[in-house]
Order: sequence, then C-alpha cells, then structure tokens
Amino acid sequence: MPRPVSSPPPLVDLHKGDWLDVMDRDGIWSVARVLSVPSPEELEITYDGWPSDYDEVVEVDSDRVAPYHTFTWVVKCWIKHLNWPMWPGVVTVRSLGTEAGMRNLNKENRLQLDFMDSSSFTRRARCWLLKGHVKPFDEKHDKRRQGSN
Repeated sequence: MPRPVSSPPPLVDLHKGDWLDVMDRDGIWSVARVLSVPSPEELEITYDGWPSDYDEVVEVDSDRVAPYHTFTWVVKCWIKHLNWPMWPGVVTVRSLGTEAGMRNLNKENRLQLDFMDSSSFTRRARCWLLKGHVKPFDEKHDKRRQGSN
C-alpha cells in the first residue's frame, strides 16, 4: 500500500554517509547514500544495493531528492534463500515517483532484502531476491519461526 504523497520537508546539512530517498532515472524512489558533497547545491550519491555505474550527482533542491524514508520504507518479512530455512528480514519498499516509474516498478521481479542475522546494520547479509522468495512476516509466523531455528 503506497504512502500518501506530499511535499517532502527541506533537506538540511547533509554529509558523507547520510541516507536519503532519491528518485532514480526510471522514476522510482530508492534509498541512496551521500558519497560526497561537491558544493552546497549538489550531492554525489550511490543507490543502496546498486553498482557504482549508477552513482550520480543530484541537486539538493531537486524534486528527485527527499529525506530518508519519505517515499521508501522497510517491512518485516520472511525470506527463503537457497537451502536455508525461512529467515526473518526486512524488505525495502520502493515507490513510484512518475507514471513511467509505475510501469518500470511493475516490471521489476526482485526485492532488496536485509537478513536479520545481526543487530548491526553494517554486518547484516543483504541481497536482491526474486519476489517469490519473500513472504509477509505475519503469515504463518509461528510455523516459520520454529523452522528458522
């Protein structure tokens, strides 16, 4: 279920390593991290989980830039990966930013996932998996919880 769209609050005082939402060239809001601040008007960003080929410089006051989790969010889920049992995790939900974004998002068959294998975000296993490998967290919770031990 998409979040209501409104004007994002202004960004203030961003630094290397800060997280934010950026609408990619396909019109989809994605999580990004600041790589550098070349000028007060620009940010060099990397999209979370994407190769460096997609890194870009964006204008701070652009309609494509918003505070972290304004247009993206995370949801608890169960993840099935290879021969491992179902494992708890979170999926990053990306949202459409344009009409083209709706078409492009519908074409995607993978989701970005974080396995809840560490309390430290930087130590978690992370990957992109097919949508069919992800189930809602509350669906058959007790059965899946026991199977993940």
